[in-house]
Amino acid sequence: MIRQAAILSIIVILSGCAAMVPSVSSGSSESSFLEPGEIPRRVTIQSDGISNYGSVGEILAVELRSLGFIVVEDNPDGIFIAKVQYSDFSPVHLELTLINKKTGRVQWSAAIVRKHDMYASVVSASESNARKAIELLGRDLSKVGFRR
Repeated sequence: MIRQAAILSIIVILSGCAAMVPSVSSGSSESSFLEPGEIPRRVTIQSDGISNYGSVGEILAVELRSLGFIVVEDNPDGIFIAKVQYSDFSPVHLELTLINKKTGRVQWSAAIVRKHDMYASVVSASESNARKAIELLGRDLSKVGFRR
């Protein structure tokens, strides 16, 4: 019986079926939003730490626009700072922070991690984390009535 279980485990690993192990991005956010008028609409994405993961920046730009932000290169009112952190054999982390450029104050931040995924690349895990961060941002914006 033990031998059969061991053989089955080896077959599953070699066949790639182990990639079916569920993995999810999870995390939390902190918001200091009090009213919709104080949330900067014109924002830029500072993504120095994710230059090798352009798809993450693209996801953030598209999703921020869908929430009602205007993503610009010059003269933003707010800056989203994205940082991806990872190392071999560890989860992929994404930190996303919104800083109000006028006040210099952090208005929103999220820390997201994708765990339990042996086969996900750093890029796919980072993309999943970006989508989770945007989901949390949307939730926090809706609490104060932010509209497109």
